[in-house]
Amino acid sequence: EFFHKTLSNAVILYGSSHIGKSRCMEALEKHYRRIFHRAINDIMVCVRSLKKSYGLLRMSCVDIYKEEVEDLFVTDLLNDTDAPQPSLKLGTDTNGSVVWLGARTPIITSKKGLQFLFEKGFTEHMRRGKKVRDRLGATHTIIRL
Repeated sequence: EFFHKTLSNAVILYGSSHIGKSRCMEALEKHYRRIFHRAINDIMVCVRSLKKSYGLLRMSCVDIYKEEVEDLFVTDLLNDTDAPQPSLKLGTDTNGSVVWLGARTPIITSKKGLQFLFEKGFTEHMRRGKKVRDRLGATHTIIRL
């Protein structure tokens, strides 16, 4: 039943630099996991509980910087990933779902795979942010499942 419906939920933290947006996503001191890690667990528990449905779980991870949308799954340290790439655009796929056209959207098969992709996107976000002064404070990251 879950996969037969179109669900779209978002947590949006918006504001100027250094006001605590990232801290809001962290766990309380007594908990060792952040909110994002607990959400991953909840999503995978929900998916595993479905017995009569089939579907795919995909993930995209993009940065918005200076009105350009960049795919954070484009990571190749041996080649020049900092070369100008065409900005991604919002569009609809053949099923009518809203997607980032041109973005990589790997299929998720396990909680470990989802965590790996999150860490890959975060690492690329930090790498790009450190190459350009003040980019980290001016970038908005969108992770979509």
